[in-house]
Amino acid sequence: MSTTSDRKIRLLIVEDDADDVALLVRTLEQGGLGIDWKAVDSAVGLTEQLAGTEWDLVIADHSMPGFSGTEALRMIRDGGHDMPFLFLSGTIGEELAVAAMKTGAQDYIMKGNLGRLIPAIERELRDAEVRRERARLAEQLVQARKMEAIGRLAGGIAHDFNNLLGVIMGYAGLIADGMEPGDPNRECADEILRASEHGAALTGQLLSFSRRQALKLRVVELNAVIVDMGRLLRRVIREDIELSLHLAPDAGFVRADMGRLQQVVMNLVINARDAMPNGGKLRIETALVEDPSAPLGTRAGLSVSDTGVGMSPEVRSHIFEPFFTTKEQGRGTGLGLATVYGIVEECEGKIIVDTEPGRGTTFRILLASVPSEPRAVAMAAVAEPIPDGTGETILLVEDDPSLLDMLSAALESRGYRVLAAANLADAENHAKDAATIDLLVTDMVLPGAGGDLVASRLRARRPDLRVLTMSGHAVDHQNGRARHLQKPFTISTLASTVRSILDA
Repeated sequence: MSTTSDRKIRLLIVEDDADDVALLVRTLEQGGLGIDWKAVDSAVGLTEQLAGTEWDLVIADHSMPGFSGTEALRMIRDGGHDMPFLFLSGTIGEELAVAAMKTGAQDYIMKGNLGRLIPAIERELRDAEVRRERARLAEQLVQARKMEAIGRLAGGIAHDFNNLLGVIMGYAGLIADGMEPGDPNRECADEILRASEHGAALTGQLLSFSRRQALKLRVVELNAVIVDMGRLLRRVIREDIELSLHLAPDAGFVRADMGRLQQVVMNLVINARDAMPNGGKLRIETALVEDPSAPLGTRAGLSVSDTGVGMSPEVRSHIFEPFFTTKEQGRGTGLGLATVYGIVEECEGKIIVDTEPGRGTTFRILLASVPSEPRAVAMAAVAEPIPDGTGETILLVEDDPSLLDMLSAALESRGYRVLAAANLADAENHAKDAATIDLLVTDMVLPGAGGDLVASRLRARRPDLRVLTMSGHAVDHQNGRARHLQKPFTISTLASTVRSILDA
């Protein structure tokens, strides 16, 4: 550390003699140290100063009327403060000095030997910075391990959770398919399907965030993202929050992962909701923003504003750190804004925060505009029905009993004959006994086996067997002759996929 610094040292002096305080300050300033200092001579005064300022250094006399440097040291260490503490005394003996250092003081200097003072200060400030850096690195390691644990947890629960969502989506689809056109309950079934699909998207996004998987980029219209989420957003906020959308017609198109972009909006809306415990106004706005640094000279801007409690500069500086949260225990994981930041960074975008305590917060996201892709020829208002099966035999392998029952019922309702198996052994027994198997539909994660092994064993008997795999995990590679469905999926998606494979 140099004896000159752009930042003054914040020095707390524990001393009752005004002349000694003046001598100490003069010695430090003449030695080239810039200091901001305060002097106290009592426990009350020390408590007040420790509560109001983060001090870089404490220099204390050993003996004072009604107070002592030893008591000051104990108060500082018991309070969790780690700043260097130096004794500067004319009366402390060697035995007392050694005892003081054992209780947490860094050094002791006799008032008659002030030549040692500045070198001791510089040394201790350097050592303090090293300790702080080590603490920061240790905290980063802890956070990295937390993130790794979150990734493992996400991977562990994704399969089972997606199976549950698959059951919900499947039976909701079956209920919807059995309703007559115009049935008032059809909207309820559709809402269940939409909510389940959103839950599935969130699960996939958590996996993507924790595993750093590549984005599935495509050109999307920014306004369409917001409009598509409109009903869901109103479900998320409370009735005492007024939601308004201000979507510029020329907001444009961006290249982004649709699911993750929706997650950004959802996380910001939830954050805004929680910042308005007594209600308020939530505004979502899109606009085309000029930016010479962007490829087309413009950026598609998305902002989410609230009239909530706002943030202090200290809180603002930490909001994108994983696991940082100001919410009470049990109400926030600290991953929401960290996820937002990570997604925007991966999309090569910018995020700007405008906030002030008591005056709300605005998050502005800027993504590079891209030309719109040619639109496909408009489809008919009513999608063409998916042809039913004509008695084809499907071997279905799934270890989750509820999902196995639901998928079997769904396929049978579509006119297929289903052989249900919970594991590899069951599947091989069906393969031995069945006269024909037109399609194998298998989960990729099974007890003691995987979908690839099931397919290879059955293809040893039936070389031309067609295969459809499914999984709640991300699939990095699969059998080249197999199609794949990512769980959870709707019954219509399953039916159309099965039909396309059988008709190919």
